[in-house]
Amino acid sequence: MAESNTPYNDLPAAQDKPSVITILTDLITSPQKAYRAMQADYPIMFPMFIFFLLMTVSTVLYMNSVDHEWFIEQQVEQLAGDKSKAEQDAIRAQHELMSPMVQSIVGAVFGIIGYLILFCAYSGYYVINSGISNDGYDFKQWLSFVSWAWVPKCLVLILSIVVILMSDNGQISQNSLNPTSLNYLFFDYSASSGFGSLLSMIDLGTVWS
Repeated sequence: MAESNTPYNDLPAAQDKPSVITILTDLITSPQKAYRAMQADYPIMFPMFIFFLLMTVSTVLYMNSVDHEWFIEQQVEQLAGDKSKAEQDAIRAQHELMSPMVQSIVGAVFGIIGYLILFCAYSGYYVINSGISNDGYDFKQWLSFVSWAWVPKCLVLILSIVVILMSDNGQISQNSLNPTSLNYLFFDYSASSGFGSLLSMIDLGTVWS
């Protein structure tokens, strides 16, 4: 890597490689220091593991805490509220085929696959830019950067878990699962479709990332 093009100076020596816990702490308190420390070996698995673990826990916890009949009716209303009764019954039957646990596992698996594709797409885009600027960064280095940049989203997932645990009737709307989203804070649209879905994906964690 060309030193003149490296955005950080005084990279840690291999023997002084910081722990991932140190990087995690610095990422919250001193991001520039964290990214400088990360360049010792560009760890990837730890930030991904933490994010996917919290995402899986929140998904499984939600599907097994929410009032299932209420959840199904919410899905029918959002997906087929303006359609015929036969179409609504078909969607209702599809949701009733799977137990909450099966739905949560399927949701978690597809969520992990989706984010892996997203992380790789981001990294691929940065690699293309690195090729143009000739700064020497490769795919692993950018994947590490993207993975660690997503760590603040873990705080959003923790908040979602708290929201689920504090629910007393099981009627937990998808909008309320992310109390830091623009949709929750300002607009209160349906979080399952349209503009509300977009606003629900933009939150304080995303801005921080």
